[in-house]
Amino acid sequence: MSGDTSESKFEALFYPGTQTLINHFGVKDPQKLAQLERDHSAAAALDAKLLNPVAGNFDLQHMQEIHRRILGDVYPWAGQVRDYPLFKRRKDGFVTEFARPDEFPKIAQDLVKLINSTEKFSAIPPGRYVEQISRVYQIVNEMHPFREGNGRTHRLYLDYLAERAGYQLQFSKVTPEAWTHAASMSARISIGNGERVEGRTQELQKVFAHISSPVAGKTNSYLRGREGLAPEGPKQILGLADLNVASRSYKSTRRL
Repeated sequence: MSGDTSESKFEALFYPGTQTLINHFGVKDPQKLAQLERDHSAAAALDAKLLNPVAGNFDLQHMQEIHRRILGDVYPWAGQVRDYPLFKRRKDGFVTEFARPDEFPKIAQDLVKLINSTEKFSAIPPGRYVEQISRVYQIVNEMHPFREGNGRTHRLYLDYLAERAGYQLQFSKVTPEAWTHAASMSARISIGNGERVEGRTQELQKVFAHISSPVAGKTNSYLRGREGLAPEGPKQILGLADLNVASRSYKSTRRL
């Protein structure tokens, strides 16, 4: 965090003197809250995926509604975008700096432009699907608009988007380590003095190519008139070693 204002905004999310986020249950035990959050968000996400999908235009407002649906029973700030900076230290010592709040409008515009270029993925050529969904994830991960629940929100958002292209996403087919590595490689990192280095999507493309499966009977405009895509056979779980892409190297930068 940087600056007194940003620090105070961040600290206001917690019960005074604790590291427990203010919640609807009034629970101040972090372990008990974590369990309640897992249980409630899992049930809400399953309902939103299978029974009552969250409608929207795949813009930032759509993500906010998804986040509100998943975590609205837990946190009073569910669905609200953060107004403070957010960082995450990587295993290699570098620091991911997610989008700054004043960057949200421009990034949100870029996301909408990309989504609409393929009629919200309903008119995406199969050969471009992996590249496009990887780029979408890179953008929404760069935004990281919420204090908690970004990953859960992004996964459901991507589920909806992939379905429009005739695919289903099997996140269970990639290990958490491989997913985290691919996501971190796609993010911008801080190199000091406010400068950031852009990420890449090679790892993400390998992940999405592996976890995406055509859904029988689901067609987009490029496949219309056909019987649908045949489902694929079982897949092995993709691990970190399977990505087989060298880590980024920043010889001229310093770790924070």
